[in-house]
Amino acid sequence: MQADGDVPAAKRRKKDTGVGAGVGAGVGAVEGGGEAPAKVAVPRALPKCGVCRRRKSECKGGPAACPDKRFAKTAVPKANLKVDAGNVLMLYDIETSVAVAGGETLLNEVGACTAIYVGGNWMLGAEEYKGVTKEKLAQWTRVNCKGLAVEAAGSQKEFPQVWEELKTYVEKMGVKYLVAHGMVATDLRVTVDEGWRFGVDVLKELMALGVEGVVDTCRMIPEQGVKALMHDGKEKVLGNGALYKKATKGQTMGKMGLVEHRALDDTKAARFWLTALPEMSEVLFGAPRRHTAISLAALRDYYAKNRARREYLKSAGRT
Repeated sequence: MQADGDVPAAKRRKKDTGVGAGVGAGVGAVEGGGEAPAKVAVPRALPKCGVCRRRKSECKGGPAACPDKRFAKTAVPKANLKVDAGNVLMLYDIETSVAVAGGETLLNEVGACTAIYVGGNWMLGAEEYKGVTKEKLAQWTRVNCKGLAVEAAGSQKEFPQVWEELKTYVEKMGVKYLVAHGMVATDLRVTVDEGWRFGVDVLKELMALGVEGVVDTCRMIPEQGVKALMHDGKEKVLGNGALYKKATKGQTMGKMGLVEHRALDDTKAARFWLTALPEMSEVLFGAPRRHTAISLAALRDYYAKNRARREYLKSAGRT
């Protein structure tokens, strides 16, 4: 016997959904006597620029004149110069602090030494240069660049003073090419940016001193396919410390009295493996002659375009 309210599920009336029968587009009866919910109108996506993917109202240009095209990322110039035997090479390195003073990368230290390849042999310059600025140090720099914090605290120099001293050294040594492991992306870029910050045109002034270009060994080694100086099975170049260890047959910079992450000692380490590893001499001066350096003129244009791009992205709130 069924008690009141014990109605079989099949005979129960569907719960009222609150939508009147036949009201609204697409509403109709469904099995069991219920009603289908009304279709919800999906708003149409606003048209976007085909370049930057922002709304066309924000792009203010559209695909044909989008500012992203004018300020597109520029490719690093290809090597376009051949380094001649007898040219003075200046090994160059810097130490920096990132994300200090409003996000700027500050230059804390500069180091330089020279080498020249003549008659199949390397000769090392006796004079060196080291300059330390009074700029603040980031935590990483303070911890890893041993002794730099003390020297920076005692320095009264800003970039312009260090730069003038370095130019004097470049002129005195008759430098034709700057050499660094990561020159384009770091050492020269930060130096150029510091110049802009203080109203100094670094590359123009270097060209006036007779400097022709730069050798970025970090780019040159893979471009020239020097597998012996790259990680096994990877298209990645060995770092400065690893290349020094390879050239010294197992000795580290520390064991040889050099302090890693100090600009002058890093340049001395780079000079050692540059002149000791036969692969480097072969690439730079062997036959057939190869393009291994990038002209300062090409880099000046490259850095100017990249700076304009950074300023554009910053003004657009995209950095």
